[in-house]
Amino acid sequence: MPSTFVNSHTGRDVFSLEDNLKIFRRTIELSKAAGILLTHETHRRRPTFSGPSTRVLLEALPELRINADFSHWFCVHESDLSDQPENVELAIAAASYIHARVGFEEGPQIADPSAPEWKETVEKFFNLWKRIIAARQADGTPFLVITPEFGPPPYMPCEPFTRRPLADAWDVNTRFLPVLKKALAE
Repeated sequence: MPSTFVNSHTGRDVFSLEDNLKIFRRTIELSKAAGILLTHETHRRRPTFSGPSTRVLLEALPELRINADFSHWFCVHESDLSDQPENVELAIAAASYIHARVGFEEGPQIADPSAPEWKETVEKFFNLWKRIIAARQADGTPFLVITPEFGPPPYMPCEPFTRRPLADAWDVNTRFLPVLKKALAE
């Protein structure tokens, strides 16, 4: 596995499957030629916006590597993904990068993962991320990049009328990093 990687927002959900597959095939060729790992983010507005659509791509292109940002899937499916274990397992097998953002069934990002009302949701994400880490360890991957990714507005929920963010994204990410390290080391 290369020590350099690029994360890409590849394709579009409105492109045909055939067009997206052409794009992904080309990125696989470029990745091999350059010796650089190229991951494709599981993100809304992309062909990887959902478990079923990502599954189609991964089954067609087993070499495809993804950035597992499951926060988008929680929101898109309005579920904690327990209703689609096959799609999650396939995504875990293809994950080479993790965006450690916690979403929920009605949105791609909670304001602050230290808030007690989100404890159960945060634990679900820790469990998903631990499964990815275990899979990469099992296949001998030398490293796995994990980035805390709580973004500013409009990802960060805001107060009505003032549009003031409910939390400071920089503060949330810096406080979450040691919590993430500790939880994933357990």
